[in-house]
Amino acid sequence: MEYCVCETETKRRIRAFTALSLSLTVSFALAGFLFWPEELGIIKIVFFCLVFIFSIFWFFTYKFFKYFSNTKVFLSDDYLERVSRKLKDRISFEDIQRIRIVKKTGGGVREIRLYTQAKVLVIDGMDNFEELVKEITSRCQNSQIYIKNEPIDYDNILFMKTL
Repeated sequence: MEYCVCETETKRRIRAFTALSLSLTVSFALAGFLFWPEELGIIKIVFFCLVFIFSIFWFFTYKFFKYFSNTKVFLSDDYLERVSRKLKDRISFEDIQRIRIVKKTGGGVREIRLYTQAKVLVIDGMDNFEELVKEITSRCQNSQIYIKNEPIDYDNILFMKTL
């Protein structure tokens, strides 16, 4: 079976990062104008530097999410394979010792971590994610399964803006 990255999840992450960057920039600008009004020239320079830095961060984050959107997960009877443009990770179901599932406050699955002796494979943001998790857990009979619930609703529209 093949699972691809969910496009709406990628867009949600881009929106969340944009909201966080904008709120940090605006809060730095307001703090500068309120606490140091006599240093207005320096504050403007710092503000434009912050806008430039956040623009660069946003550009690289956007490129990362475009790279992330090409990730696919393949399931066979014996192994799981995660493939992106340049990377290919393959884990045998027999080698998986522990599975950690992080659930959203809304009831869905945020991520799944597969622990082997040598490495940890993190899978998140996939289409039909709940079905993928059921498939993986059903094929890993000898693995310990830990389920963790998120303490905060990270998908709330106000979460990034109030940070």
